[in-house]
Amino acid sequence: MLKAREAGLGVTARPPDGSETWEGREDSAVARQKLGAYLRDLERLFDRYGYQQTSLYGHFGQGCVHTRIPFELREGKGVEAFGNFLFDAADLVASCGGSLSGEHGDGQARGELLPRMFTPRLIEAMAGLKALFDPGNRMNPGKAVRPNPVDSHLRPRAHYAMGWLPLRARLTRAVPGLAPAANAALAQAHGLQPSGHCAPRVHAHPAASIPDLRHLEWFHDHARIEDLLFDGAPHPDDGLLNPGADGRPGLGPALRADVAERYRDPGRHRAPRRGPVRHRTARRGPQIQRRLRALRGGALDHLDPDHVQHLLDHSSACPPGPVPSNRGRSGVIVARHRGTRSWRGDPTGEEREPMTEYGYFLSCEEFTPAELIEQARRAQQAGFTRLAISDHFHPWNDAQGNSAFVWSMIGALSQVVGLPVTTLVTCPTVRLHPAVTAQAAATSSVLLGGRFALGVGTGEALNEHVHGDRWPSFDERADMLEEAVEVMRELFAGESVSRRGRHYTVDNARLYTAPEGPLPVLVSGFGPKAAHLAGRIGDGFVTMTPDADLVGAFREGGGAGKKVVGGVKVCWGGDRDEAVDTVHRLWPTELLPGELAQLLPTPAHFEQASALVTREMVADAVTCGDEAEEHVETVRAYARAGFDEVYVGQIGPDQDAFFDAYRELVLPALGR
Repeated sequence: MLKAREAGLGVTARPPDGSETWEGREDSAVARQKLGAYLRDLERLFDRYGYQQTSLYGHFGQGCVHTRIPFELREGKGVEAFGNFLFDAADLVASCGGSLSGEHGDGQARGELLPRMFTPRLIEAMAGLKALFDPGNRMNPGKAVRPNPVDSHLRPRAHYAMGWLPLRARLTRAVPGLAPAANAALAQAHGLQPSGHCAPRVHAHPAASIPDLRHLEWFHDHARIEDLLFDGAPHPDDGLLNPGADGRPGLGPALRADVAERYRDPGRHRAPRRGPVRHRTARRGPQIQRRLRALRGGALDHLDPDHVQHLLDHSSACPPGPVPSNRGRSGVIVARHRGTRSWRGDPTGEEREPMTEYGYFLSCEEFTPAELIEQARRAQQAGFTRLAISDHFHPWNDAQGNSAFVWSMIGALSQVVGLPVTTLVTCPTVRLHPAVTAQAAATSSVLLGGRFALGVGTGEALNEHVHGDRWPSFDERADMLEEAVEVMRELFAGESVSRRGRHYTVDNARLYTAPEGPLPVLVSGFGPKAAHLAGRIGDGFVTMTPDADLVGAFREGGGAGKKVVGGVKVCWGGDRDEAVDTVHRLWPTELLPGELAQLLPTPAHFEQASALVTREMVADAVTCGDEAEEHVETVRAYARAGFDEVYVGQIGPDQDAFFDAYRELVLPALGR
């Protein structure tokens, strides 16, 4: 058996075509009942990245899967695809409630991926525990706590087309103010893919033209010095090296100390009113003095002192030129890379959170079930990473003309696409008892392999009055929602539940088909009171306007570290006037003021109220037409306000043009 095992390992590591496979992402594990679906999704992921002749084997009876993948690790684009693949594969196994680690444990190959599997609270606990036992960070630095990037320190180390810099440095030093044509040209010139899934995304400032190339030089030099500080292995062809004719060190102790001081606290040396640029030294600065002492006249001594002094004197810790446009409300410049894997947060790097993901919104009140299924397929093909779906018993008006049952639709979606699904939103308080809603949500979660989130709200009379019950006030509905969430969470745990509450009675109820793991409950709201309720009882907050103050109220009310989700409707079309007419006909209800949307009971009442909404109001409020930049700015407003997910819905029948445009123009500009 040992000989057979030894021979088998060799066979799996060497595909028939002779290509080399690498560990990189060696193993993972899921529950046995999910293994088939997981393997099918994993094969699709291999196909998406063009990884042919992958070796796939494992202890399938225990749900453990081993892989050897023919990553291309000798050139920049191949390493870039390697990094993207690792994060997509991590999201896939986490969505199945599985483990990134399988049986081989965690290390640098997985450390940066752990937040995909564990909650922020647990990640913080790991760091706190390590700090207690290892305050000097001497045991396994750069692994599970404050991990090194998964694509750094690769062997074989490539001399990439853009120099010997690692991937993280190459992408974060891209030119912030670059015009699109120049960006594409520079990307091509430096061996980067100017478009597509693996491309780094650099967006144009409205007033920018061809940039001052000092941007590129600044990022290039800083990245090289950073690698010298941490890796101590300069490439022999690097232009910063100048050992001198007599071979003596060129960089003296004073200048070396100045480099260390600069990189210990880059914020102290920023130019006025410029946000700090995020780079690796921001989170690794405390290690630098120790690193410099350890070099003992090594790699840094061979830097050209004039070059380094000029860098310190003139570039500071912020690139020259106009302030880039890709900054959030805090003023922190966002380095965009790896599609959805961008980060925002404190410039020290102590707190990081994923940037916005973009999904597609399925409107049950406007489209037939077959149309919704086709839209979901098109959304996945276009590059949207998630789906949201509405829950309506009635449409808002007769022109919309549909009201598919949301739970049937989610079951169908689970069989045709592999995207996560969120309800935006369902009401678990009146039309459906919370126990029934819990059963529907749990089954949806199981069908979707855990890729489901339950968005809930206090509801609208339009949908909830059908039993003939009195329509409660907002305060009473909020109280009902809070109790409903309590009931559903108890049932999601798979235990038998009996309770007699203020609004709901549950008698010996148990979900035998329970979710495998936590089922997130996102709470909808449109004002500070609802935002605080969401922060207190929910796993996230749903709101439809890009209001940073409302997001702040949610965070202050208990929502720190929780997800914020939003949605926006647009109408892409070649004729803007025609698009405005389409919105005015189908969705004038979007512009109704106050609480009318919660109080009116029938589509006929909404049609009467919509007479107040003029065509000009629609043209001012809803993004219509085929100007890609307008669509980009409309959606990006949510990212700037601090949203984690934004769902875009196309109004009207021209779905093909919408998906084509968003795939080719809008999503790439948003960093997808």
